[in-house]
Amino acid sequence: MMRKSSKQSVIGHVTEGSVFDDLGLSPKKAASVKLKADLHRKIAKRAEHYSQKQLQTILSETQSRISQLLRGRISGFTLDMLVYYAEQLGIHSQIKTTQSKMPKKIQRQTPAFRLAALRRRA
Repeated sequence: MMRKSSKQSVIGHVTEGSVFDDLGLSPKKAASVKLKADLHRKIAKRAEHYSQKQLQTILSETQSRISQLLRGRISGFTLDMLVYYAEQLGIHSQIKTTQSKMPKKIQRQTPAFRLAALRRRA
């Protein structure tokens, strides 16, 4: 009689924030990839309403480029090109900024931090 083997699920890696940061990309590259991925997600959702042939006309692209876009191969597209595609599909894009905490290294270098440190020493 054969015994069924029990399958165990194993967690390989738990991300500590953004998956883009975990890929080992430089902070500059990770920021760019995050923007491209977000914009691509919105383009892909809008593109569901069109055939590939219609997208070729709307975006003035070849069938192979449309296929790459729909398959999520965004490494072949610049951020500028994705912004253009979004505009052509009626998606207004903008970069929104928010203030986050300053890294501790930078906080220590600010004049206010140095002044507070001098007062503590006195």
